[in-house]
Formats: sequence, C-alpha cells, structure tokens
Amino acid sequence: MNDLTIEVSLRLDALGNNQGLVCKGGLADGAGGTVPYAFYVQHDGALVFTYENTSATQPGVAVSSTRLQAGVFARVAVTRRANAGNSNAQDITFYVNGAAAGSTTLTGPAPTGNDGVLDIGRYRSGKTGYGLRGAISEVRLWNIAREAAKIGATVTDSTPGLVAQWKFPEGAGNNTIDVTGTYTGRLHGVTWVKTPDPNGNTFRLYHNGDSTPADPVPATDTAVTAGYGPEQFTVGGVMTADTTMRDGFAGTLDEIRVWQTARTGEQVLDNVFTRLRGESEDLVCYYQFDAVSTVTGAPVLDAGPRGNNLTTAAGSEPAIVLSTAPVSTDTAEVRSALTGIRTAFHDLISAAPAVAEYADAQRIPDRGVRGVMKRCYTYQQNGRWYLITGYKIGNLISKWVGQAQFDPQLVGYIEGAPPVPSENLVKRPGTDDYVDAATVSFIQAEEVTNTLSSSREISMDVSAKLKFSWEVSADILNITAPLGIGTAQPLAKLSMEGNLALSFDFSNGWTSEAEVSEGSNTTRTSSVALSGAWEDPDHPLNPAVGQRWVPANTGYAFVQSETADVFALRLEHTGALVAYRMMPNPDIPRDWNIIEFQINPFYTKQGTLDGLVGFGLAGSFPDPAHYPSAGDGAEYSYFKPREAYALKRRIERQAQQLQSYYDSVSTETHAPDRTAEKAREIASKASARRNLANTYVWTAGGGFFAESTETTDSVTETTGGSYSVKGTISGGGMFEIGGAAGGTKIGFEASMSGGSSVTRTRAKAAAKTFGLDVGCTGGRDLQRYTDSGDAIYDPATNNPVTAPGRVDAYRFMTFYLDVTKDNFEDFYGKIVDPLWLATSPQAAALRQANQADQKPPCWRVFHRVTFVSRLLDPAAATPNAPASLTKALQSEGFNSVYDLIQTLEPDIRNNPANLDNLANLATAATEVLAKRLYRLTPYTQDIVVHVARYLGIDR
Repeated sequence: MNDLTIEVSLRLDALGNNQGLVCKGGLADGAGGTVPYAFYVQHDGALVFTYENTSATQPGVAVSSTRLQAGVFARVAVTRRANAGNSNAQDITFYVNGAAAGSTTLTGPAPTGNDGVLDIGRYRSGKTGYGLRGAISEVRLWNIAREAAKIGATVTDSTPGLVAQWKFPEGAGNNTIDVTGTYTGRLHGVTWVKTPDPNGNTFRLYHNGDSTPADPVPATDTAVTAGYGPEQFTVGGVMTADTTMRDGFAGTLDEIRVWQTARTGEQVLDNVFTRLRGESEDLVCYYQFDAVSTVTGAPVLDAGPRGNNLTTAAGSEPAIVLSTAPVSTDTAEVRSALTGIRTAFHDLISAAPAVAEYADAQRIPDRGVRGVMKRCYTYQQNGRWYLITGYKIGNLISKWVGQAQFDPQLVGYIEGAPPVPSENLVKRPGTDDYVDAATVSFIQAEEVTNTLSSSREISMDVSAKLKFSWEVSADILNITAPLGIGTAQPLAKLSMEGNLALSFDFSNGWTSEAEVSEGSNTTRTSSVALSGAWEDPDHPLNPAVGQRWVPANTGYAFVQSETADVFALRLEHTGALVAYRMMPNPDIPRDWNIIEFQINPFYTKQGTLDGLVGFGLAGSFPDPAHYPSAGDGAEYSYFKPREAYALKRRIERQAQQLQSYYDSVSTETHAPDRTAEKAREIASKASARRNLANTYVWTAGGGFFAESTETTDSVTETTGGSYSVKGTISGGGMFEIGGAAGGTKIGFEASMSGGSSVTRTRAKAAAKTFGLDVGCTGGRDLQRYTDSGDAIYDPATNNPVTAPGRVDAYRFMTFYLDVTKDNFEDFYGKIVDPLWLATSPQAAALRQANQADQKPPCWRVFHRVTFVSRLLDPAAATPNAPASLTKALQSEGFNSVYDLIQTLEPDIRNNPANLDNLANLATAATEVLAKRLYRLTPYTQDIVVHVARYLGIDR
C-alpha cells in the first residue's frame, strides 16, 4: 500500500467518551470484522493509530507524551511510511500543531485495505461505533507521507499526493464537497457550528467589484494587543474598553450590508453598484442612511428583514451629503441625465449604445441554482468595441427541467449496418419490413484478474544403518613329544568370516497451498441495426422493381460528454419563461452517448451495393440522384474492391510484422529482455495488431459465410518470493570385541533432517479482446410478384419466376480501424453528410465535437463490397440483342454470374496453387472454360475478374 498522511483540524468539547476521528476503510470483512487501519482519539485524549488484517493484528500505538485537551483547538496529523530498513514494518509519527508528538514502528504484514467507506468523526470496533465529541473544521487525506514542515501548510486541489480535502464550507445540508472534486462526503447526524479554527475564516476583499489583496494585522499591532473592548457592532468607529471611540472613519458611507453567508464574487458584482433587489434571506442588516435616519435622536434604520437598527449619540446622527458613490438604478457606467453626479466610471461615447437583457443562472453554495435577470451595454469608441455586462435587474425563479449533454468528444463511429441491396427488399406475403435484417456489433472486452497464492512444504527424513561382522580362526598342529618335551608343526589352518548389515530410512512431508483470485470483466458492445421505411407505392424509384423498403443511410457516432442540469428561468411576478440555462453538473463524470448521423450519399448509400438499383426496362438501373453513371465498370457506393483489398493487405502486413516481432525475440539469457517493453506497449494500446478485416459472403439461397478475426492482447505480471530452510543431524560409531580365536565388530550410522519451504506469489493478468459480429439475413426471396402481391409462376413448368436484377450473391468486408487522427479527418471530411451537419438541429453535438485543430483520435467501423451477382435479364438473351457475357451465360443456362462461379469453383479449388495469385487463377479458369464451357471463352477476361472478386484474390 502507499504511504499515508491524515490531517485533521479539530476541537474536543469534552473528554471521557471520545473514541472517534478517522476510520479508513470501514469493516474489512463486511460482517463486523476488522478495520484495516484507524486513527482515533481515546477517552483521555491520547492519539492512537492501529491496523488489523486477516493475517495479523497490531496493537494500538498511543502517543502518551501529548494528549488533546478539551476546548483547545488542535491540528493533528499522522503519517505512515514504509520503514527503510524493514520492508515488513511501518513508521508511524504523530504531529500536533506542527510539532512531532510521538512515533513508533509497527511490524508485521502491511495493511490490506478494502473497498469500505471512509468514516470521519467515528471509529468502529467490530459492530460498535464510537463518535467524536467535538468539532472538525478540516480533513486532508494524502497518499504520501507528508514532511513535517509541510503539514498544515496551504494546499490547492492540484497539490501532488492530495487525495481529498474537506473544509466544510456549506454551513447547512447533508453533503460536503471535496476540494479536489472527487469524493463528495455524506453527513450523518451532524450539527453545523462555527469553525473552531482561529484561522479558519478566509477573508477576501473586493474593491469596486474586483478582488483585492490584503495583509493580515500583525499580532503586535495595538489593535490586537490593546483590544477593542466588549463584544459590539459599531459603524464608523470602534468602542474601546474605556467606552471611548477610536479609529473613526474619515469619509462618507452610502450603504452598509452585512450577510450571514459568504457571498460569491458574482453575487457581489451583481449588487455592488445598485440597491439590493431580493436575496434578503441571508441579510443580517442593511443600512441605506436614508433621510429618516438623519433625524435628530432617530436610529439608523435597518432596511433588511431583521430590524437591527443602530442607535446614535446626540449630535452624531448621519448627515445628508451629495454622494459621489456610483450607486444608482443602473450599471455604474450609466449616468442619470437628471440627478446623477458624475463619477470615475462615467465617460463620453461617440455613438448611441446598444442594450440587451438576458437571463443568467448562478450556483450558490448549498442553495442550489438561482436565476438572475441582467442587462448589458455595448458601444464603440475610438475604433474599439466595448461590452459591459452583469448589471442585475432582478431575480428569476429557477426550475430544474432535466439534463443535457455538452462538450462531446468523438470516440468512434460505425458507418451504418452492413450493406444490403434494396432491390431485394420488396413487398411479399408476410413481410412487414426489414428492420434488423443486417446488424454489426463491435465488441471490446477487458478482463483483469488478480491472483495471490501461497504454498508451504515441511519435510522430515530419518536414516539409520547397522553393520555386524565376525571372524573365527583355528590352527591344527602336529605335536611330537616323546620325552615330554617336543615340537609342534602346523598341520592345518581353519578360518571363517561373516557380516550382517541392516538399514532403515524414514521420510515424511507436509504441504499446504492456498490460492485466491478476484477478477473483473468489462464488456462494451457497440451495435447498429438496419432501419428504414417503405417507398411511396405511387412513385417508386425503379418501376421495374416496384415498391422497395429503403434502408436509412445513417451511421452512429459514439461520444463521451459532460452532463449539465437544465433550468427554466421565469419571472417572479408573472411566471413567464425568460430562458433556459445549462449548468455543468460537477458530480456526474463523463458518460457515453450515441448520436445518429446522416452518411454522405456520395460516399456510400445504403440500399445500393454498387450504385445500381436492380434492372430497369432497358437494362441496369443506376441510382439517378447520386450514381447516375453506375454500371460502367467503375466503383460506386460500397463497391470499392481496390480500397478494400489495399486495406486488407495493410492489416495483414501489420499482423506479419507483429508475428515477426515475437519470432525475433531471443530466449537466450544474454540477449536483451524485451518483455517489459512489449507489456508497456500493449497496456498503452500502442500494439499494431488492433485493426480488423473480416470477410462475408451472402447468398439468396440462405448461405452466409464469415471469415472473421478477433484480437486479444494479454499482459501477465507475476511477483513472487520464496525461502527454504533445511537442517540435518547425523552420527555414527564402531565397536569391536576380539579374542584368541576370533572377534566381533558392530558399527552404526544415523541421520535425521528436516526442512521448510515457503513460496508466495502475486499475479495480475489483463486481457483485452476486440471483435466484430456481423449478421445479414434479409432480402433472400428472388421470386417475382404481381402488384397485388401474388407470386408468379411459369405456366409451362410451374416453377417460380425470378425477378431479373435481384442480387443472388455478394461479398463484402467489414473493417475496424483503431484510433487514429485519420479516422477523425475522414469522418468530418467525407463520411458525414455536410449539409445535414451544417443545418440539422440533431447535428449540434457533432458540430461541437468537430475539434479540427486538435483532431482527437477515434476508431472506425465500415464496410466495403468486393463482388456483386445479379439475376440476368432475359431481355438480353433475345436474338436481336448484341453479344454480351449476359447473353452468353443465359444461352448456357446460367441465371447469374454467381451461378457460373458455383460451376467453376470446384475445379479451380482442386489445386490450392490456383488460389495463390491472380495469374494462377486466370490460368486455371481459362483451362476449365476451354474444357467445359468453350462457348464462354470469348469472355474469359471478364469471367476471371468476377471469379477473382468472389474468391478475394486481387493480385
């Protein structure tokens, strides 16, 4: 865990039942269990720091050298820092009013922490809570151990290491804001009191509406040392302890207002040069020094709602003088032509000014939003344009009406559903519409798993050996002694040896292993489905096709934006609506939104695959509005095979480069280790293998072929530690017993060993997966129908009659391109309809997101068609029709180009080499045509082009 500093400014009201200050983390196990770490005050005022976790409990560390006293304000801080000499220890230090008040070192496992709440002013022990009896004026929480000299120093919301800072500025309510804007606090059963910090009040001086720097009065000044006498409220001077007046004001006063709340800078400016209008609920007193207050013996009247009139001494009543203060019924720059006295704010202008009134909304601390009606002036002088704003006319009633999104950021976009041929989306029995007939989903999944494992092995080995050996020998002698004394001569010698060995081995072991893992899986799915509407039956685009269901040419942009509250501002006396105002909501983070946009029809147009809309009465029928030249062999709408295959080759090249990178990494130990480098690259989304190119083939017979790729980037980080202890005790001995005729030896060896091995591992595995899911199901009915919806059949064969020009097969590719600035430029440069973007109210958010200067990177999903086959037109096969591939195919009995390809494909695929490149494919197709369909050989080149597009071979 990180180092820690907690700073609290507080005052104890009484001792005896205090055991609450800061409890970080709440209950560790969620069921009345332990507290990871806590800092609290004991009943006798002693400061305590303690922490507990599942493996060990550290006792509280009380700082007995310094105790907090009841009624005395104190700035208390505690720091926890990792011990430099012991990784399993933490140094704890307390500070009281900037001075060190005690320290200690806690040993053992570090605090584990958890996702519990952070309690301020309450300490929990199990299920029992102890509350602080006192007042808190400020709390700071740091993820670093602050240096002693910096504790209590002034900080800002951007000071490094500051996690949260609560200063409780609201004065009312049940919420308190965090200065860093991150952690808003909830207040439970609190009472708002004056700050106990003598320096807790911040004074800000304004001069003519501008904030002005000021210096505090030094402690040695006589105003501080001599005192001001009893508690009082006086105007124009101060009554001293001996009841005399001092520090009299040398000047004139036009107005005095005293508030019980801190006014914002905008509120000060709204009323600085005019009489107060409304907003009197926080007004303590308001002295205008009008004529009634100048009467001898009369009090200075309070024009506020509380009646805090001031008494005056005889002869010292306020006198009426000609005021030069810029207080009037208009902004300070405007001078009354009848009664106004010229001030420093007045000047002459060379032309008449323009005047406008507008509504404004202001956030008032702990008071919500207040509406204000304001006026502004604009004029020209000496070749420059001036604008004077902010004059308050009066208050407005503000009513919350909802929320709106603003400051959108384009994150990515999908260029609509997969392309479909609208000539196939026609009226037939049982067909209501073709909604959702084509869908595309971009799936992003992130999975993070944290794993902890620990294993322990204890072993004991015992070994014993016993050896026993013996030896027996005898000599047989021939003794000659005729006279009683003789000689002995060896006759024979006999000896025998033997040994016996015994051994004993014993081994025992105990193992324990534990593993725990927790993970999270976040999936974001961006989906787009086909939508549209039926054509006007009386005005079909292609009369030969009839009424079509025309898909909407729309895409979907995914943006992240801020959230604002929308308020209606109304006049108080009539309730008339003046304006709507948006106020950013600081409590709501950036959120996701989907914006539907119109695709530029000259770029791609949903409903026409290649610029054609079926066949007309005279052959191919091009889209008259956007692709009038379609059918001439060029690329229109989605049909852009050259671009598609160029992108596919680029993506394949990136995949090859990525594979080459992994293949080039050496596993030899002396070679550079590039693992960490690649892990950082993947974690930062810089890996090249993030673009996708998927291929799909649709047929009217119900077939749908998909060749798709998903990418997965995984990073696993493992940290482990182990130790092993092993000991052995061994011993042995030898005993020997001998005699005249033999002896015995006994020997033994014995050993015992034991060991303990502990291994702990921490691992984090993160995986990111990207994929595309495409579906395309509609428009498979190729039969012709009458205007009344009846199916048409061939009277000779009773077979269904198909409609020429319907698409019976097509091939398309769907691409995902990872975040780049090029995608942003393409979106605003050619993809979105420029007329819609410039004029439609629905395009307001995308106009705001058009940050042409920054060009923020975004991702993109789009489609390209590489092959289209349509049912041939019978009129092209008439005897008078000119020779063409269409006429030749029909004369051979083929209904479409796809019908021909199905005949050629098996022979071509017999040899895999035919699919290696376009040259091999052309050779194979020529051979098959010459053998099986020699009448089509004049059109070999055209047929090879169609087969290559279908098989996805472009070079």
